[in-house]
Amino acid sequence: MLFFGNEYKPSMTKFLNLSSQKFRKISDETIAYCEALFDSFLLASETLDDKALIGKLNNRFNISTFEAVFVATCADCFREKSLVTQKINPENIELLKSDTDFIEATQRNTASTDNVMKRRRIAARVLFGAQ
Repeated sequence: MLFFGNEYKPSMTKFLNLSSQKFRKISDETIAYCEALFDSFLLASETLDDKALIGKLNNRFNISTFEAVFVATCADCFREKSLVTQKINPENIELLKSDTDFIEATQRNTASTDNVMKRRRIAARVLFGAQ
């Protein structure tokens, strides 16, 4: 989603397969940068507790929430080819998980383009004040 999310359209399986094909052509330098970016995301996540990405309704890891938090946290850095330096505020994660529109976008029709984009927008706004 970080690389090709703006091109997303269902089905998720088709999107992932097309993305995988594109990834075959990326450079070793880009791979190394992505590894460093992911490591910086993990460092930015150190302030989060073990339940931060656990859904309130089913008490399980929520991939839609993770995806939205990851993209919101890393998108600007990815565009600038920099690393995440700002810690993720745990209170903002709780606000995100309590946002009615976000909850709806993680519970129904999760692979629709509208809901994928809605989750990204809401996460960016709630976590970092982005418009």
